[in-house]
Amino acid sequence: MPLRSVGTVMNALNRRTAAEIEELLRDTPLRPVRAVMVEQRGACDHALGDAFTFARPWDEPDRPMCPGLVGALRPFLAAAAAGIPADRNGGDYYASCPSGKGTVWRIEEGA
Repeated sequence: MPLRSVGTVMNALNRRTAAEIEELLRDTPLRPVRAVMVEQRGACDHALGDAFTFARPWDEPDRPMCPGLVGALRPFLAAAAAGIPADRNGGDYYASCPSGKGTVWRIEEGA
């Protein structure tokens, strides 16, 4: 596969990571999760408050999302879907997109 951009690299890595997470969580009961933008530090195609639902952490989001962001969120989506608490108090996970002027996303149980 010719690598023409960072997006191409991220898409290829996302496919691999998604397959590995699916294998890792094969026998684990999962819950749907969603990622909600809670902070926007710069320009982004997504808006503050946007939410993306993932039926399973290896699935693609319910609508198009930046491949760099999907890659950054994927480990947190997997942990939240498996019911692993973010901290001792059971709080939500937070993850940032890889852009220096990017966004912060809260990972929470989805509907």
